[in-house]
Amino acid sequence: MFNHSFDTTAGSVHLPHSLPGRLLVANAEEALVNPLFPKLPFLAGVVEKNARTNTIPAFTHPFTLSRAEGDLTFIDLRFYSSQLRRTPDGDVAFPTEGALGILVRRTLLEVHWNTMGPRHLMYASDAPLVIFARWVKGLLAKKLNLNEETALKVEVLTAYYYLSLHIKEEELTERMVEVFAVKINRNFRIPFQKIMDWLQPVGYLGNLEDFAMALVNWGGSISLNGVTKSTLWTLVSTSWFGSSDVKDLLFVSLEFPPAFVSLVYAGCTEKTYRKAFLTNVIEREGKQLKTPQFISQIDGLIQELIVSPASQPVNPR
Repeated sequence: MFNHSFDTTAGSVHLPHSLPGRLLVANAEEALVNPLFPKLPFLAGVVEKNARTNTIPAFTHPFTLSRAEGDLTFIDLRFYSSQLRRTPDGDVAFPTEGALGILVRRTLLEVHWNTMGPRHLMYASDAPLVIFARWVKGLLAKKLNLNEETALKVEVLTAYYYLSLHIKEEELTERMVEVFAVKINRNFRIPFQKIMDWLQPVGYLGNLEDFAMALVNWGGSISLNGVTKSTLWTLVSTSWFGSSDVKDLLFVSLEFPPAFVSLVYAGCTEKTYRKAFLTNVIEREGKQLKTPQFISQIDGLIQELIVSPASQPVNPR
């Protein structure tokens, strides 16, 4: 299980080594907007492009520093500076749409993940689970021309992998596998015992490489033998469009639910993304999955950060 976007396989490659120190200095020198939004003291932003912030390398994902007084999360908004709006009080207005809205929302979901616990996101709605499984399964089935039975098994393995991303390895007990199987049975209408039989040899899948190996070893088809994490990155790379860092976001979304959920939220609410492959999956599944309820639940998680002392991490994982 990953705690932050920069912990993931894809995200870790793009973490500038000098970033922590440069952010600490800039924050101490009051070169950042801190707090970025009222009532969110745990969130700071690199907003202005000037001599005081030019030494901070660009970073595409939220970055969190642990401090005795509470974690502080930073986001780089310099690329979006022209899109930022101010409230009448002079504060930065909370953006809700476009790539900027996705960045801010996934940052807040990442903070929630680390302060309230990952299972809150897992139990908030089954919509991301179904969409994730149908998204990845659909891409693999089309690329590899999988037969119906193999595609069904891939769907189960993908759903199981997505659920595994919400827990630590030591939390994967026999009882937890049964809980996952029940959720998969309820959402995909696949017989419970068949799911349990397929999952019995699998074990914990904590990252994209584990998932790729599970497809090779237990997918039940020689067509899956060549699947690697690079294969999966390539398959999803055209599933979304927008800002220049969209591929990085898609790759991180394969291992970090807060990032994926932010994409699902945007796909449910914004017409701009209607032609994206992932959004087509969302629209196809949306009516049955009650996406308006999903949106309300995600808004509720974010609202919890505003009314609770999120700057004092409880880390209940």
